[in-house]
Amino acid sequence: MKLTGFGLSLLAVLACGSAFAQSNNDQGNNNKKQQKQQKPLNEADIAFQQRVIDASNAYKAGSTDEALKQFEQLNSERADNKDVVSWLGFLYLRTNQADRAVPILEKASELSPTDMEVWNNLGNAYMMANMPEKALTAFQKVADQRGDMFEPQYNIGTIFLQRKDYDQAIASLNKAAQLRSDDPFVQNNLGVAYEGNKNYADACKAFGRASDLKQDNKTFAKNAGFSYYRQKMYNEAIPYLERASSLDSTDGQVNLALSDAFMRTNRRDDAAKYYETAAGSQNDNSPFWYNLGVIRMSLKNEGGAEEAYQKAIALNPNDLDALNNLGVLYFNQGKYQDSETTFDKLVGLNPGSLQAKLNLASAACKAGDMDRATTTWKDIVRDNPNRMDVRANLANAMWMNKDYDGAKYHYAEVLHRDKNNAEALNGMGLWYLQNSRLADAKTSFQASIRSNPNNALAYNNLGVTLERMNQRKQAISMMERAAKMAPDNQQIQNNLKRMKSG
Repeated sequence: MKLTGFGLSLLAVLACGSAFAQSNNDQGNNNKKQQKQQKPLNEADIAFQQRVIDASNAYKAGSTDEALKQFEQLNSERADNKDVVSWLGFLYLRTNQADRAVPILEKASELSPTDMEVWNNLGNAYMMANMPEKALTAFQKVADQRGDMFEPQYNIGTIFLQRKDYDQAIASLNKAAQLRSDDPFVQNNLGVAYEGNKNYADACKAFGRASDLKQDNKTFAKNAGFSYYRQKMYNEAIPYLERASSLDSTDGQVNLALSDAFMRTNRRDDAAKYYETAAGSQNDNSPFWYNLGVIRMSLKNEGGAEEAYQKAIALNPNDLDALNNLGVLYFNQGKYQDSETTFDKLVGLNPGSLQAKLNLASAACKAGDMDRATTTWKDIVRDNPNRMDVRANLANAMWMNKDYDGAKYHYAEVLHRDKNNAEALNGMGLWYLQNSRLADAKTSFQASIRSNPNNALAYNNLGVTLERMNQRKQAISMMERAAKMAPDNQQIQNNLKRMKSG
């Protein structure tokens, strides 16, 4: 089966740290420690410190804009206050103002060089401002000092992943995963890194863990499903692809892959369901309609298969597989003229295909186009003189086209190589019968029956021969056998009726 080329570009979640570290003003007893190290506060200092606390409480209460406004005012008054600067940089991050966050947090890092939360926030600001080299330096500083912090390890891994330095990415992301084993984003990015490193087995497992940890995320489910699918692990891919489809039933990529996975695991009804679901988004996808035709045929939906193959050919008139399958479908439906027309197109596009020529000749013969059938079989015999089956078909077509001597020649050629060929023996019997060589005709038909006891035509022809030899009882017996074998053959039934009434 052909399958639409629908290769997935992995949708890695390349984000900054999962959370920003807040300034020291948000950390309870730090102020007490600072107060012990500082000179006694005067009334102005106490009032200013209370305003810092009020501004931080505004943020904690959910009033981010108000908190930002207050800290901007505080910073305009005391630009060297490390608590104010740290909070202001943090709030600029929270409001996605990277251009403002970077210089403020750089200043905060100078005022508080050992505060790793500030350095982590500075790394996030650099990331947001698209300054990955500076971000990496900041995060590595934090990681060296605080091995227990998840965010820097995650972000270091993300930066290396963006660089396509997969070994370094894997090392940092694994450290992050050890610190926070239930984080799906780490697992997803690990999957991207493993896949980049061509470690497909671990990639599949990581993507799967990401999706299992966050089952409502379509990207994670899609990455896991396609990772297993590309490794031809269809049973493993199906649950994740089903999950992705349930989250977005309009995703044609997912539905196509899911249908193919079902087909490859012999779940044809399920395959049809998802292919039908994808149909609305695949109007310009010729291979999709070919595949849908195959699926519908496997489910005995001939009308649907015909429609699908026709759409595939309309989109791509040179689709050899779709033309072949449509021609076969027409033939099996008894639409022989349509079948001949379809195989004629196929032979024109692929003149070197023996099977296409054989199908064309058979369809033409069934359609009553004996000239085309004869010409095509002659071409095949010329290039394949040892194909006795084709030569026998040619002889039959020539006989039906009233070229009796030509038919006799090919029947004789077949029997020269295969003396027990039932088709050729029957044909030679017809030639003897036409030329009133009744004994030879009888012998030839009897030999044909011995070679193929299920050939109703040979019984019929032997019955006609015996009748002409005035062996009426034996003739009726042969005709009865023929009629029993071919109850739908009106000519045989009429012959039997005539003989019994004579």
